[in-house]
Amino acid sequence: MDNRQMGQFICTLRREQGLTQKALAQRLHVTDKAVSKWERGLCCPDIALLPALAQALDTTVEELLDGLRDTPAAARGSAAKKAPCAARSKQALRRRCAVGWLLFLLAGVLVCGICDLCTGGRGWALYPASCCALAGPAVFFLILRGARGIFASLLCLSGLIGPFLYALDRLIPKEASILPVGLAMAGLGLALLWGCYGAALRWRVRPLRAGAACAGLCLLACLAVNLTLARLLGIPLLDGWDLLVIMLLGVLAAALLWLDRHPARHPD
Repeated sequence: MDNRQMGQFICTLRREQGLTQKALAQRLHVTDKAVSKWERGLCCPDIALLPALAQALDTTVEELLDGLRDTPAAARGSAAKKAPCAARSKQALRRRCAVGWLLFLLAGVLVCGICDLCTGGRGWALYPASCCALAGPAVFFLILRGARGIFASLLCLSGLIGPFLYALDRLIPKEASILPVGLAMAGLGLALLWGCYGAALRWRVRPLRAGAACAGLCLLACLAVNLTLARLLGIPLLDGWDLLVIMLLGVLAAALLWLDRHPARHPD
C-alpha cells in the first residue's frame, strides 16, 4: 500500500464529492489535520475508519487501499442505477417481515385466548398477551429499519415497560407488590441500553472505544443493580460471582481502551 498514492486518490475523490477537508473530517469524527496528512501521504487512515471513509467518498475499501478505481465509470454508473432498486426491494422485504411479526404475535395471542377459554377461562392468556404487547412494537422497528430502528425501539420499550410491569403486578397473585423492585430494575436496564446506544453513536467509527464505554456502563449497572437489590430486599451487596463479573468487565473495558489508544492504530 502506497501512502502517497492513497492520499492522492482520497484527495481526488473528496473533490469529486464536493467536500472540503473539514467537511470530510466531520463525517468521520476526525480532525481536518488528519485528512490533510492522509492526502499528503504522511500517514494512512486508521483501518477502523476505512469503511466509513469509503462510504463518504463513494468508493470501496479495496479501491482505497489500491489508490485507484478497479471498475470503469460505465460499470459504476450501472451499479449506481441498480442501487435504488435493490434498496427498495430490501425495504419492501423488511416491511413484509415487520407486518408478519405483528401478525405472528396476534395469532399467538388468539391461540392462547382460545386455549384459555377451553380450559375454564382462568385468565392465564393475559400473561403472553402482556408480553406480546411489550415485545411487538419494540421489535417491530428493529425489523422494519434495522440499526436505524434502535432509537424507536428503545422509545417504545421505555414507554411500555411501566404499563407492562403494572399489568403483571395486577395479574400475579402475591402478598406484596412487585412494582418497587420491577421498576427499579427496569429503570437501570433502560439506562444501560440508552447509554450503550449513545456510546455506539458517539464512537461509531471507533468500535473499540464504543466497546470499552459499553463494558464500563455494564460494570456500573452491575454495581447499581446489586446496591438497589441490597436496599430493597436486604440481600448481601456483593458475592463472589458479582466480584468476578465486575473484575472481568473492568479488565475488558481497560483492554479495549488500551487497544483503541495504541499508537499502531492511530498513526495520524
